[in-house]
Amino acid sequence: MVRNFIGGHTANGGSVCLMMRNEMESAAQAWAQWQHSVVQLLRADFTEALHHIGFDEVDWASWRTFYNEGRSPKAAIDRALERDF
Repeated sequence: MVRNFIGGHTANGGSVCLMMRNEMESAAQAWAQWQHSVVQLLRADFTEALHHIGFDEVDWASWRTFYNEGRSPKAAIDRALERDF
């Protein structure tokens, strides 16, 4: 469905800002879900060493690159551990 934008608002009266906020919230939810998947996989793959790893113990700034590249959580772990060669 194509919406016409007129004066910063959609033709149906909704604001562009609201649409942008919804997209940002959706992106934030996707990032959070991806992060939790990484933690779960790390715990599962490295039960002995990382079973109790906490969400806050991960350097997410470093992992964000993998997310931005479109890697799945498993592919990101493989790349971080250089298991993808």
